[in-house]
Amino acid sequence: MRYISIVACILFLSACASYPHKKTVYFSSPELDKALTGEAIFHRVVDGKELPELELFALTDEMKEFATHTTKKARNQDEQAELLHNALMKSSERGGRGIRYRVEGTGSAAEVFKTNTANCLGYTLLYVAMARHIGLNAKVNQVLIPPTWYRGDSDAYFLMKHVNAKVKLRQFSTKTLLTGGVQVADVSDVVVDLEMRRYRSAYSQQLLDDIAVEALFYNNKAMEFLEKENYQQSFLFLRRALRSNNESFIWSNLGTLYWRLGELSLAEAVYQKALSFNTEDLSVLHNLAVLYEKMERFEDASLYREKVKSYRAANPYYLYQLAKKAKAHQDLPLATKWIESALKKQNKDDRLFLLAAEVYELNGYSNKAKKMRRKAEALQLQNKSG
Repeated sequence: MRYISIVACILFLSACASYPHKKTVYFSSPELDKALTGEAIFHRVVDGKELPELELFALTDEMKEFATHTTKKARNQDEQAELLHNALMKSSERGGRGIRYRVEGTGSAAEVFKTNTANCLGYTLLYVAMARHIGLNAKVNQVLIPPTWYRGDSDAYFLMKHVNAKVKLRQFSTKTLLTGGVQVADVSDVVVDLEMRRYRSAYSQQLLDDIAVEALFYNNKAMEFLEKENYQQSFLFLRRALRSNNESFIWSNLGTLYWRLGELSLAEAVYQKALSFNTEDLSVLHNLAVLYEKMERFEDASLYREKVKSYRAANPYYLYQLAKKAKAHQDLPLATKWIESALKKQNKDDRLFLLAAEVYELNGYSNKAKKMRRKAEALQLQNKSG
């Protein structure tokens, strides 16, 4: 299977890792140069003027009026943040937009408002654009969630990333807003998430500038075109994403596009380019291993398989999944081994402690199970309080 990165909301938990961004030496090759021209897809060199340019945060007059009207009764900025989110989410019968989640719903702010469907990136674009219009200091916030996979209609798996909105308040606030998926992350930030119940403040987070957001948007659209086998549009959107940001996952997706087209040497060159930006990108390493097997370069394939195995062993969420699987097969000694190993690497996620409690309970270690549940409850309370 080829692994593809897309930004959307969490669907389910899985078992691969997210690693720090690491840069290595510059990589180039004739195959890479050819891959960037688009000749293998268009049978000509693609002109840079052909790349898409969309207004991601633009608002229509109707959208501006909606944002202003629905927040006019707010007494302060945190109430503005909450009222805006509630208005976007509640049903049209109650005067809202009734926005619904759709994994392929990557749209600009205006597109989301028109269709009332969105994934977390599309919704965040809409919310941030409207929040800025009413005077809030809102930004797109990338959340480093445990790796999550979604299987598309083809033979590809999509690595789900996650973003939400963060509003910087002018005044300090200790109020916790849980209604409708709004939560104060700390005394000066409000986090707005399409699926707040899955958000945890303990996750590492990073505010993105609008250029980085552009890269995520064009990447997502490219992957949606790829699923529809519209390879020309997929290429154009990926090249536009790379103009904004040289993230390894965007290069990896370009490699997968060439794989789909049977251009294996071009796919290899692009995957290697991806590794020059992040040597520990599991999706790229996995794709290269499978690619080399297809090319009957078995020694290279084995090398990359070992790299994947090594990085997974260091990933607490991979160990967590192994523990769940062992528990399901009633292999309690193995389940205990994996969950204890996971907790040594990650002790800020209540789900790991809850699984440990279940495993200890099945082993007959009731005191250990109670201790794990208390730790899980403390973390859950911490997440709710921000």
